[in-house]
Amino acid sequence: MKYLYPKGRAPAAAGYQGRLKQLAGLLMLTGATLFVAGQAQAAPPSGGGGGGGTTTTAAIACTKTLVANVVALDQPLMYNRLGAQNINGMMFALEEDVVDSSGKTLAAGGTKSAGNVKLRADKRPRPLVLRIGAGECLTVNLTNLLSPTANPRDAVPPEMHIDDQVADRNVGFFAQGMQAVNSIADMGDNVGKNLSSLAAPGQTKTYTLYGEREGTFAVTSYGATFGADGTAGNISSGLFGQLTVLPKGGRAYRNVLSEEEMRIAADKNGDGILTAAAGELTAAGQPIVNYEARYPNAEPWISEGKAGKPVVNTVDGTRIVHTEIDSVVLGPNPDGTFPATTYPLESMGKRNPAYPNRLEPFRDFSTIFHDEVATAQAFPGFYNDPVFGYVLQATRDAFMINYGSGGIGSEIIANRLGVGPMHDCTSCAYEEFFLTAYVVGDPAQLVDIPANVGLEALKPGQVPPAGTTGIKATKALYPQDPANVHHSYIGDFVKYRNIHVGQEQHVYHLHNHQWLFNPNDDNSNYLDAQGVGPGSGYTYEMVNGGSGNRNRSPGDAIYHCHFYPHFAQGMWYMWRVHDTFEAGTKLAVSNGTKGYHSSPYALKDGTPAQGARAYPDGELVVGAPIPAVVPLPGKAMPPMPGKVSVVTKYVTNPATGVDVVAGSKAQIDRSAANKNTDGTLKNPGYPFWVAGIESTMGQRPPTPPLDMLTQAKAQELVNGSDPLWDGLVPAQAGGWDGGLPRHTLEGTLSGTTAIVTTSPVDFLKKLTAAKAVFFPEEGTDAEQAAMNFHSKPGHASYKADPSGTTVAAANFKTNGAKPSVAAPFAEPCIDDTQKQLTSTAGAGTWYSGATMTSWYTGQASQFNATTPRVYKGANIQFDAVINKAGYHFPQQRIIALWEDVMPVISKQQPPEPLVMRLNTYDCAMYHHTNLVPEFYELDDYQVRTPTDIIGQHIHLPKWDLSTTDGAANGWNYEDGTISPGAIVERIHAVRHFNHCTEPTDPRDGTNVCPVPKAHPYFGQFNRPDWMGARTTQQRWYSDPLLNQYNIDRGLGNIFTHDHYGPSTHQQIGLYATVLTEPAGSKWYQAETGAPLYTRADGGPTSWQAVISSGDIDGDKIDDSYREFYLEFTDFQHAYEAGVYVGAGPDGIPDPVKYPTGPDSFRFAINPPAKKTTLPIFPDMQRIVAGGEKVGCPVRPCPQAISADDPGMFVVNYRNEPVALRIYDPTKIGPDGKPGMQADGLAGDLAYALQSRTDRKIAAFNEAPGAIRQATGPTGGITTFPPHINKAGDKPGDPFTPMLRTYAGDTVRVRVQAGGQEEAHSVSIHGVKWLQAGSAFGAAGNSGWRNGQMVGISEQFSLGMPVAMYADATRTEADYLYSINASIEGYWNGSWGVMRNYAELQPDLFAVPNNPLPVGVTNSADFTGICPNNYVDPKLGVLPVKQRNFNVVVALANDVLSNPLGLNIGMAGSDGKHVGGALDANGGTLVYNSRPTSIPAATIIDEVTGQSITIGGKSGPLHDPTAIMYVRKDDLDATTGKLKAGVPVEPLVLRAASGECVNVVLENRLPAVMPDLPSPNLMSPVVVRDRYGAVGTTSFNNNLMRPSAHAGLHTQLLMYDVTKSDGTNVGINPVQTVAPRANATDAYPTTSYQYYVGDLGRAYSAQTSTIKKATDTVTAVGIEFGGVNIIPADKVKQTQKGLNGAFVAMPPESTWVEDSNMRAAATVTKTSKPELATYRDFALQWAKGLNMRWANGEPVENVAAEGPMIHEDPEDNSAMAVNYKVEPLWYRFQKAPDAPFGHANGAGFAAVPNANMAYSNSLVGGDPETPVLTVGRGMPFRIHVVQASGGSRMGTFGLHGHVWQRDPYRANNTDISGYPSRKFGVGSTRILFNPLGMFLGGQESILPAAHFTFNLASAGGANAVPGDYLYRDFESLGNLGGRWGIVRVQ
Repeated sequence: MKYLYPKGRAPAAAGYQGRLKQLAGLLMLTGATLFVAGQAQAAPPSGGGGGGGTTTTAAIACTKTLVANVVALDQPLMYNRLGAQNINGMMFALEEDVVDSSGKTLAAGGTKSAGNVKLRADKRPRPLVLRIGAGECLTVNLTNLLSPTANPRDAVPPEMHIDDQVADRNVGFFAQGMQAVNSIADMGDNVGKNLSSLAAPGQTKTYTLYGEREGTFAVTSYGATFGADGTAGNISSGLFGQLTVLPKGGRAYRNVLSEEEMRIAADKNGDGILTAAAGELTAAGQPIVNYEARYPNAEPWISEGKAGKPVVNTVDGTRIVHTEIDSVVLGPNPDGTFPATTYPLESMGKRNPAYPNRLEPFRDFSTIFHDEVATAQAFPGFYNDPVFGYVLQATRDAFMINYGSGGIGSEIIANRLGVGPMHDCTSCAYEEFFLTAYVVGDPAQLVDIPANVGLEALKPGQVPPAGTTGIKATKALYPQDPANVHHSYIGDFVKYRNIHVGQEQHVYHLHNHQWLFNPNDDNSNYLDAQGVGPGSGYTYEMVNGGSGNRNRSPGDAIYHCHFYPHFAQGMWYMWRVHDTFEAGTKLAVSNGTKGYHSSPYALKDGTPAQGARAYPDGELVVGAPIPAVVPLPGKAMPPMPGKVSVVTKYVTNPATGVDVVAGSKAQIDRSAANKNTDGTLKNPGYPFWVAGIESTMGQRPPTPPLDMLTQAKAQELVNGSDPLWDGLVPAQAGGWDGGLPRHTLEGTLSGTTAIVTTSPVDFLKKLTAAKAVFFPEEGTDAEQAAMNFHSKPGHASYKADPSGTTVAAANFKTNGAKPSVAAPFAEPCIDDTQKQLTSTAGAGTWYSGATMTSWYTGQASQFNATTPRVYKGANIQFDAVINKAGYHFPQQRIIALWEDVMPVISKQQPPEPLVMRLNTYDCAMYHHTNLVPEFYELDDYQVRTPTDIIGQHIHLPKWDLSTTDGAANGWNYEDGTISPGAIVERIHAVRHFNHCTEPTDPRDGTNVCPVPKAHPYFGQFNRPDWMGARTTQQRWYSDPLLNQYNIDRGLGNIFTHDHYGPSTHQQIGLYATVLTEPAGSKWYQAETGAPLYTRADGGPTSWQAVISSGDIDGDKIDDSYREFYLEFTDFQHAYEAGVYVGAGPDGIPDPVKYPTGPDSFRFAINPPAKKTTLPIFPDMQRIVAGGEKVGCPVRPCPQAISADDPGMFVVNYRNEPVALRIYDPTKIGPDGKPGMQADGLAGDLAYALQSRTDRKIAAFNEAPGAIRQATGPTGGITTFPPHINKAGDKPGDPFTPMLRTYAGDTVRVRVQAGGQEEAHSVSIHGVKWLQAGSAFGAAGNSGWRNGQMVGISEQFSLGMPVAMYADATRTEADYLYSINASIEGYWNGSWGVMRNYAELQPDLFAVPNNPLPVGVTNSADFTGICPNNYVDPKLGVLPVKQRNFNVVVALANDVLSNPLGLNIGMAGSDGKHVGGALDANGGTLVYNSRPTSIPAATIIDEVTGQSITIGGKSGPLHDPTAIMYVRKDDLDATTGKLKAGVPVEPLVLRAASGECVNVVLENRLPAVMPDLPSPNLMSPVVVRDRYGAVGTTSFNNNLMRPSAHAGLHTQLLMYDVTKSDGTNVGINPVQTVAPRANATDAYPTTSYQYYVGDLGRAYSAQTSTIKKATDTVTAVGIEFGGVNIIPADKVKQTQKGLNGAFVAMPPESTWVEDSNMRAAATVTKTSKPELATYRDFALQWAKGLNMRWANGEPVENVAAEGPMIHEDPEDNSAMAVNYKVEPLWYRFQKAPDAPFGHANGAGFAAVPNANMAYSNSLVGGDPETPVLTVGRGMPFRIHVVQASGGSRMGTFGLHGHVWQRDPYRANNTDISGYPSRKFGVGSTRILFNPLGMFLGGQESILPAAHFTFNLASAGGANAVPGDYLYRDFESLGNLGGRWGIVRVQ
């Protein structure tokens, strides 16, 4: 494999002249060779396909039409058991689930009266989920039964009131990705010229929709899409749902039932009793479920409207009668399987090896993300308190899944108040307990009496009234759906359907399970974390069999949004993988006839019957019900569990000796009847074997068994007589308990005491006495019973068909390996045959893709189950230096290998994110030591926070779920390492409880009087704070990821991090990785060549390496590569040099010596608590002093977790802020204060990324490695460690990691976000990479990228060749990499350079397959970067076509006119900015020409109570400071103005694949650029006015002006980075064009050259010298689609609209641009293959623009936190589409900064006709944003790009259409478009991809993003004419006007 795509260029033997095989569809020309894509079938399968393919003419033929009768109603929503709720919730529901005032269901004839209906009592409120099969239609009869008036209910007590419903009461049913069948009215919206298809209260509307492709799609209402919380319309109140299109022929059934319903489904004779004799139970006791069973035609089911209806089937005939979050999906075959034709590979007789059981029935889990939810918090007195509300801002219940939430804030409050299931947990301190079911119960569980009852008005510091604490709830509700838990059995195939309907970007992360991004493509990315944006929807198909993963591991797999402020606000859910059959908890209400309930709707009551199997609970004395989990037909059912019941938990109060009730606990039957024949205990089933469940419920769980196992104890077990321990290898045991063995602590009722602090600055708990309960390290009897159960490869069982008539013996498979160290239940180091991969086992056997049944024998590793690879890591705290200015953070927390700990702390070694590596097939052990303090010391960012435990949660490899999660999730163990300080504290507390004498006691060293022990390694350093340090252990396996050709692609970048306090400290460095490498590869430090992994602790290691892999894919080519790992975060805390707060230079906390005081914030970088300055300009924002902001009465003003967008961006713990590079601290600004942009090129933004030595801050002129210390503003000194690069840095280079490469290297840049909340956009100039391939593979049809959104934990491996082909004279060149390509990304400094060398360097190790840097042998065949000739299959050798463009960069003020007479300038702006003057008679760029007036309104600030006047402004909206790229031919040669009739729009350049593009760029900008005061905020990373009485200000937007130097940078195209990058980067020559020096001079120009395609090596080196070699280079044209054109100034020019788009068209195509919109074109001639004429549209999204009112004043920011200004730079909100905007606030004449709520009529929620937002009738015509016209049924493409702006991403959605995410084909494919094994150059054409996946919304529209949407038929498959809305589904983008219309006519 060469690079990441096999080019099909044969390897060259010595002297071989690069002869190449002729590949299918390609011709070869010797010398300069240009491959032209060969013939490929463009026609998609029937009913679909890609734009540019054959026009779809066949009408929709619905294979089936299902009917859903849906109601929209007002419904109170309770979000969790603590009491978070919304009295005025809204929802969609089926008529079957809605009752009238008499309790009669609407489906049974109940009265449909608007405002007088509610959900049936036994149905838990959940979002509506509908399912149909691909090719089917859905008819929705929607009845609007909302109350005619919004917010009809009042809460009691009033503290719980919420009134966030939008005033407009119209509703519709809009399903993204679905197509209209009958007319445009099927869209359920009100758009453009269309008539409204919405329903008013009392009305019914019918919509018929077609589901063409499998996928999952958001359902929303267009009655109101804005206003309310998050300005998401009625979504914030719950009015949304999900429509999932299943595979063709899919049938949906219920996944979980109540115990009664499972009995009914199996009860053949109707007696209510299941017996084997009646054929209702198997011989093993499992119920035999009939999937078509129906409810009895008797009471109470008659009254419930269920009689005679299906129990399990969700469909009755064609009517959908059940809507469930989860479903079992059967295929159309009688046995429930799917035919092989369902999926692409299977249809060819192959399979994707990752999905060996893809044709089986599966479980379908719906997960609907919704954020900024309208919620009354459980303890409103705390959240409404000005100070505590600010502190707890990001811990509330506001981010939810499926109407459920579990935020940490209320859990902490409840614990400290002594209410809820956590009422008795004294050791529960902070974030560490909020996920464990032992303490909090299952997530979002609902109970009869919420914990907050009686405490709703309680304020901080008040004592709870008598009787309001302790146990309250008596029962759980909704036993069939009691909590946010999905259920399955080990080995079940599972698909998750994830949509997001809110405002924020999220990252969906699932523990212990993975999926392929595109399951159809066997080369797709392997993931367990994936970004999901508003309006988007994805299916995650679990690999390796599904539930329990490859090693069949039982336990709780949590999933959550990985952005920690979102996770902490409740966005998490649990997936429970059961190892025994769950028939459901028998309920107390099931006491009527035949054991069924007798009263209608009684099944709301979840009280278990006496002695029933149920979950214990920290509050519910009766326990909590377990749903009955329906088995999948055709699969072996799990065995029945051993007997267990729930009993009351009593504890003895030591003070009184009285037993008191503390909740409930489990009780396992240990009688002979509950034992196996060998006398061992029967497996009680997960979670009942977990230690503590029978004793310490309500408390934190214990560590796992074998987790701290020592060699001595392991040897003792092996030497014993129990065969269970035969698999233990004592040499692997390296645990250490620090002097406190495996235990947990009982709570307050048992006598445990603590000093508890709950204040705005301190949340510490300090244990003073503790009752400890100890458990054996080798496990309890129940744990050993489970170990014994899972050590067997299988258990005799049975399987049944869907009807329950055919039952056959089957084997229920379990792990099959005996317990190992750190893997007691599910050994990960096994293969697909369940063979443990020991040193004697040989290579493993794995599922192959060659056929549906084939197997593949892999490789054996020297690091196996017997002799695993070992890493020993430690969590440490130290003082980290972040940049050249000496910004640093003294409480930085990272993970380091043991031998690196002291060198890093002492600054003898540079810190870097820990990079461990594993080869495929490696088994590994990780020894985890925690040396971090047990608390985070108070500083200016966060409160003093308990951090008593750190876990090592790891992604992607295989591990034992319940024991190795690095967390305490659900019923799993507390897998983590308690800090040494906490161990000592616990030991002292235990000794105090047990009255041990001090300083010594005869019982010392026993469990009664434990004694801290020094760590066997770290004890040598004699640090008192490390006494008691523990080491726990984990066991991992790096299993293979095979494609259909059995080529391993590697798991990828394995994220690993803490899971107990990540909201506190992950953003300050506590993240790491494990990189998977090819099997058997060797690793070397990339600069020195020193071998890696030579030490006992697994070191040395490095973020950069040379991976010597040999041949990976069997083509006899060495596939070695150079690897760089870049891990980055936002919210990184920092102080200025020499300032130490919280801890000193040694990282040890010392609040006395290094206190947080009233003025320490003045030296913090971007701490929380900000406020708009008055006057606003130039500073805009200040960091407030104490007393200047409500919520911050005195400094410090920390937060519970980082939430107020604090700190900085860093990459590998470093940054190089553009803000500091261009800053002059002494230059006097326009306000008379020092500090602004430096003069000359030193401060010029187009030169900000250049390595210069004239910066005004001297440190930035130094080489990074030359800086040894920095002196700060107080005179203090911060010393530096060595630089992260060993060599190669030069003066002026950035402090960030330099990626040093040789020309010709194959490079993999492996990127990952380690924290915290921002979406980052990675881009690297001059290179490209295929979207998919996982670690070191390549997906030929996945598409080329140069911008990749990366959220926390997402992993991408960007594979690319790096070479300098065009200029033989250059010996080195710099490629810019940006970790966040937004304005704030550069400003914060998350960028660097990749330095490429053309000659051998003495300090840079060579990659084995590139021993010498490579130049071009056949340079005569090229002119610059472009080949001279290409081969036409018919005409032979032809010259490459040249396409020439002359482009001018100019001010709108100079080239446009001002026909609307708008004010050019801003009155009174002198002294408020630093720009030059505008021409008052010049022109302006008009974004919206309507002269709308916004009436003034007075609002009351909800926090301060102050009156604020907003509005009073008028349009049109415009920007006279705008900068534009303009085609020179469009300018009048005499006046320089734009010619009449030329559309005003961003530049669009088009060229065909394989063409050479020459651009001459002319600069007509003035030398002093004009500007106006802007409200666009920059991150406050440079302190300016430090000692202001009201706070500090920063270097901000109005203290700099745009560059007058012009450049033009494009993506994906091939070019010489030293000549045509269009950006001044590092040491490269200047590539911008300066403004002319004199008015009489000619305008200066520069030239750029690009090739629309790929240049690649033939790997046939022909000549070489000592320093370099040469090779033949060949060229292949590529149809890239749309990409960005980006200016050289990444900060200010982009705010002025300077952006463009380049569209790479089909080869040899011709096109005609529309005269009124050049962004639109008709492509009329294409070849290879011949394509139908199609329409081509380029949409350029922009954000953070400089928009003005008609009078020149700036347009205020949406959601401003104060006058005009938003607190977060990502929300600088002026935006546009192609220089036009249609803000909804403007259309409704509301001020942009109006409140989202009602605000007494002034807010967005008060708009009475919100449903008209997109209707032409609202404003009397079309929107000013682009209206894209296309003929019905015609193919069309939309290219969406965004060059720059803020980092908040958008989501592109288009009504009525679905498209492929990956519409590409590789150069070498078969006739159907499947990529060949050697696919040549990847993704050369935009065509229907037979492996493609389909979407209805594309998130990740953010700076550097580029997407091409290829649509087969305008108007959908039925070519329905009408106006189709396209828009940004992110709510601020929607409100801000990023939308328009596709007009199908």
